[in-house]
Amino acid sequence: MTNRPVRLAAFAVFAAAAFAGCPAGEGGTPDPEAGVKDALTEVGSMVCLYSGKSNRGPAKVADLSPYQDGCPAGFAAVKSGEVVVRWGKTMAGECESGTADVIAYEKKAPAEGGYVLLHNGAEKKMGASDLASLGVAPAAK
Repeated sequence: MTNRPVRLAAFAVFAAAAFAGCPAGEGGTPDPEAGVKDALTEVGSMVCLYSGKSNRGPAKVADLSPYQDGCPAGFAAVKSGEVVVRWGKTMAGECESGTADVIAYEKKAPAEGGYVLLHNGAEKKMGASDLASLGVAPAAK
């Protein structure tokens, strides 16, 4: 009978550990799109940091390199081309509501739809036609 509290405590510790580090989408399953959303979040941070320091948007990958240690996934995604940055754009600053202007997007988004980073810092899944209406066209082949 004295083992019951021990078993309950062990179960509680196991349950807490099992759920603590698991990113979940609907129904508790891992979110396969979490990586791109995380990368876009980091890209937003890098653009914001660069813009705050220089009062303009970044013009090339090298402009973001000072922030690669703090935003490794975002920097790697930009450098590899998996995330496309619309160079020269800035993020909304403090106390600004921002706009629906696209700052960065998944490489596939203009052709197939995908996640984008908006000026206001939101990540949003958009269709190809929605992106085209905002001036984001598929890359020329």
